[in-house]
Amino acid sequence: MIFRGDSVSLDGQANFYFEDKLQEGSIKSYFRLSRPHNAAIGGLSVFFGAFLTGNLEPVYALASACLSGALITAGANSINDYFDVESDRINKPYRPIPSGTATRTSAKWTAFVLYAGGINASLFVNRTAFYIAVSTVLLTYIYSAWLKKTAVWGNLTVASLTSITFIYGGVAVGRVRESLIPALFSFFFHFGREVLKDIEDMEGDSKAGLKTFPLKYGIEASLKLAGLSFGLLIIFTFLPFLYELYNILYLIVVLVGVDLVLVYTMISARRNSDSVNLKRLNTILKADMLIGLTSIYLGTI
Repeated sequence: MIFRGDSVSLDGQANFYFEDKLQEGSIKSYFRLSRPHNAAIGGLSVFFGAFLTGNLEPVYALASACLSGALITAGANSINDYFDVESDRINKPYRPIPSGTATRTSAKWTAFVLYAGGINASLFVNRTAFYIAVSTVLLTYIYSAWLKKTAVWGNLTVASLTSITFIYGGVAVGRVRESLIPALFSFFFHFGREVLKDIEDMEGDSKAGLKTFPLKYGIEASLKLAGLSFGLLIIFTFLPFLYELYNILYLIVVLVGVDLVLVYTMISARRNSDSVNLKRLNTILKADMLIGLTSIYLGTI
């Protein structure tokens, strides 16, 4: 729109005002696209992967790995928003793109910048970390673009990616073997949780044309699949104690703080599988992750 004459000065001030507001909104939108709390959890998971091995050296390598993990997680969140617009309009309308505060183009470029930053940070760790970082970036992109729309494969991918964060921490401090137990626990925990989240998001996923496990096989089969994953996890939680890898304190905390919570989650989900209850249960499971990490730490002291 072109303005002429003596209105130029006033209009110029207005333009500067609206440009400033747009820029401010854009910065906030980029920040929200990255889902900073999830990115922080990604970085902390890498740290815990190292911490639970009993070694935090070399510090510079671990710090770089944590930064790399956080940036790649942020990039994955942004690219997920890029591909997930239709289902987010129904399931999560408050997110930047469906709410109109960001565009798909901004989400794509935000993801690429964050991905590049994560890969670059991995160069300060070691060669193995670099390979893991590149593979993770490719896998998160493939997940958002294709695998998320499929039954089971999307869930397996998310579970694998969460496990990798712990191994990544072990790689940074040269103790991969010690990071395998928390990585295994994380896999089964997140696989079951992702299946429950798919049940919660069935309405939006259906309208978006996704082919998730609940949409393809039904709620009952999905609850059984989640229960199988949680059941295997409960069995596996006994093994570190039985093989004398972790002490009795670990066993007590994991039984009360993790295993019983998983049993409660599945009983509650079977009694009431509506989205409100499943969202509540997923919130409980998020908090339960910290208890699981605490049990492993206590088991090694």
